[in-house]
This record gives sequence, structure tokens and C-alpha cells, in this order.
Amino acid sequence: MRLFYVVLVLLCSLCASVATAADVERWFEMQLLGQPAGWSNELQREQGDGEAYWSTETSMHIKRGSVEVSLSMQVAWLEASDGTPISMTMRQDMSGQRMGVIWAFDGDTIEVTGSQDGRRTTSKVKVPEGTWYSAGALKQETARRITSGETEFALKTMLPDIGVKLVTVTSKQTGTGMYEHDGQSVPVTIWKVTNDAMPFVSNVKMDAQGQIMETVMEAPFGEMVMRRTTKAKAVASFEGSDGPELMDSLMVPVSRPIPNWRTDRTASFRLKARTGAIPSLPSTGYQRMGAVADDGTAVLRVDLDSPSIASEADRTNADFLGASTMIDPTDPAIVKLKDRALDGIGSGEAERAEALRHFTYEWISRKNYATVYASASETARTRTGDCSEHGVLLAALLRADGIPSRAASGAVYLPPGAVAEGPVFGWHMWTQAIIDGHWVDLDATLPVPYTVGHLLADTTAMTDSGGLSNQWNLLSLIGNLTVDVLSVDGSPDS
Repeated sequence: MRLFYVVLVLLCSLCASVATAADVERWFEMQLLGQPAGWSNELQREQGDGEAYWSTETSMHIKRGSVEVSLSMQVAWLEASDGTPISMTMRQDMSGQRMGVIWAFDGDTIEVTGSQDGRRTTSKVKVPEGTWYSAGALKQETARRITSGETEFALKTMLPDIGVKLVTVTSKQTGTGMYEHDGQSVPVTIWKVTNDAMPFVSNVKMDAQGQIMETVMEAPFGEMVMRRTTKAKAVASFEGSDGPELMDSLMVPVSRPIPNWRTDRTASFRLKARTGAIPSLPSTGYQRMGAVADDGTAVLRVDLDSPSIASEADRTNADFLGASTMIDPTDPAIVKLKDRALDGIGSGEAERAEALRHFTYEWISRKNYATVYASASETARTRTGDCSEHGVLLAALLRADGIPSRAASGAVYLPPGAVAEGPVFGWHMWTQAIIDGHWVDLDATLPVPYTVGHLLADTTAMTDSGGLSNQWNLLSLIGNLTVDVLSVDGSPDS
């Protein structure tokens, strides 16, 4: 599921130091849920022509149940000597599934190029309006403000892992202290750092030059920690560890079972956050979200006989039919599978969509957790994956047939004995499609089209320029959700 990609992006964003220097390499050891989880390396280099290159590479090792997986990501900037952005890049390797995206700046336009296994997709978007800093310029400005004595400030930047969107980073000094690094005790200032693209607080320790020594991100599912160290210690810190388990441990207990969850048509749930209030979740597809009450709870209803009407903006949104690295309906392998799935099927959109959903369910024959966040094109060839691979492959097949689609993320009901002794909700991905003018949910991991046991958190077209900017609700809920079953098919909980 996409959770593991989200966690990796969060970890990759923890180590952006704020001082500028030529040919400087900094290493960090990573902990997640109190266990060694990998390392991160930041490189800053001044090019011979005055251009500046900065990159952060993060390598992460985790477990999904009993399956061990490895993930890595690199984000990088190339800037002119005056801080003007030339390009930003993101490359990722999810257990052998390699892909990358390059954003090339040209005045007020950005050319976005995605690539995987020799396939390329290209699009153009506008540079967001407003004053903002590229990575190197952000470091210089942050260091200037810290050394000049400022104790609170906010700066806008753009993050490759968030996409083409301005992000406001707010820093507020909360104290001072000492940090032990490489046998020395280093004076540090302590900062509370937030950005408006991620719903978490980071507590950051910086030395006098504004270089990060330690970052502790307070996520609902546990602390994510990066500590400055040497290369040898960073790489060795993971040796002998299996990595944190990030699937079974994050399941959401349910107040009671739903015996007929595959055939029931309606259900209502009371959602509550362990800390704070439940975010306002989308009312789309088969889901309707009630208002958040004064106590922070909200009632969510699912009705499989009442899909939402797609707005005019959604019906005309080119992103829902477009090509990206994750979802490329123009890939010959996708087109071939689409034609195979629809052989002998009628012209009705609902019939064709269900045929594609059922084909996806059967086509992915190796259903396991070893694959992490592969693209639709990769999945079409390997026939391997979990919910995210089912979701993106179905979205690509739908688009190849001219049916607008997007990915949906949230949680899915799992009955007693499936993964735990009692009933739980597990983090999940599926697909939404515009069928006969309505948004309809389709889950290709199931033998049935969809069930009432789905809680939708976010939707995304998965454009190359979108990043994680539309995952706020999901990030807020992981490790922070409780679910009470209020009624199923009109029958209240007794």
C-alpha cells in the first residue's frame, strides 16, 4: 500500500540542512518506531560554472508483516549561481521498481518528464505564483535569519516529493541545548519546524551555522528520527536489525465485526482521532462525510446504491485521462491488456469498467507484499503486487478505454482472522472512475466490485507534478484513527 512510499518521503524530507558549502557530505542515521530503519546522505556541491547541486538520498529497510522490503529515494536540485532553479529531480527504487521525475524550469513554465524502464511521459505546468526559494537559496536565507538572531520566520519553497506546489516552512526557536556528535559536545538551538504540506511537527536541533544535527518528527504512528553521524556509523546502524514492522502494527481495531461485509449495501461509522479532530474526509463515490462534531468525531456513511455526481470540473479534467509515470494509458502493454479484457464486452461504461476491474483482479496473479508502489506499466508486465498495484493498473486500463479515473486511498475492512484475531481496518488503495456521470468506487483486490467496508481519505490523479500534496488526510489518520460501527444495512449496533 502507498503508506510505505509516504513514510519514505517523510523521512527524505527530514534532513535538509540549512547552511551552504561546497562539496559537503553529511550523513544521518534513521530510526522509526524506536528501531533502526536506514540512513540518509546529503550532498552539496558547487559546480565549476557557478551552478549549485544539492541532493538527499535516503535508504530505508522495513517489514510488511513478515516480508522484508528495501526502499530508497533521492531528491535533488540544480540551481544557478543566483539561486534561480534549473531543475529538480526525484528518483525512487521501491524493491526494484525504479522510476524518476525531472522538473525542468524555463521561465514561468516547468517541463515535467517521468521515466521508468525506458518509457517516458512529458507534460508542462506553470510555475506557482509568489515569492519562493529553491533548495540552495532556502538554505542561505534560513542560515542568514538564524545567524542574525531571528527566532521565528516562514519561507516558501518547492519540494520534489510534494510536487509543483509552494510549501510554507515555518521555524520557531523553542530553546537551546547541547548535542553529542563524533565525540564532541556541540551547542545547538532547538526549533519547532512545520510545513503546510505535512500535518506533523518536527523538533530540530541546529548548530551555530544552521546545520541540522537531529530531527524528530512527531507522527501519529510513532516518532521518525534522523541523527547526524559519520558515514560508517550511519551505514552500520542498521546491521543486525530487521527494520520496523509497518503493516500489522498499524491496523485499526473495529468496535464489532461486519458479518456480511461483502454483500451489505449501506453502513455508517463513527470516526474519532486519538489526538485532535478527525479531518473532513471527501464526500465522493459511495461515501458521505458528516460534519465534525465539537468532540472531534464525525459520522461517515457508505451507500453502494448512491454514487456521487461528478462535477463539470471533474468531467473535463484532463488529468483523469492523462499519462504519468505511475499511470500511463498509452503504454502498449496497457492497451493490449485493455483490449484483451474487453473482448466481447458491450459498450456500456459500467459493464466495461467492471470487466476491467475483474480482469485486474485476475491478472495480478502474485498477490504479495514484496512489491512496493510499482507503476501500472510495471505491474502489467510482472503481474505482481498488493493494493496499490491493483489500484494503479485498473486506473490505467480505465483511462486506456476513455473512462476518467483516479486512485483512492484510505482504509478497508478486514474480518476476524484475516490478519488479526478481531476485525480491523487496514490501510488501502483502490480506484474511482467516472461512469455515466457519477464517481464510482472499484476495488480490484476483491472478487466483488466494492464493499461498504471502505473509508476514503484522499483521491489523486497521480500526475507527475502532483507529488504527495493530496495525502494530508491519510497522513493525519495513520496511527490516529478509531472506528465504531453504528449500523449496517439499516440495523444499528445492539
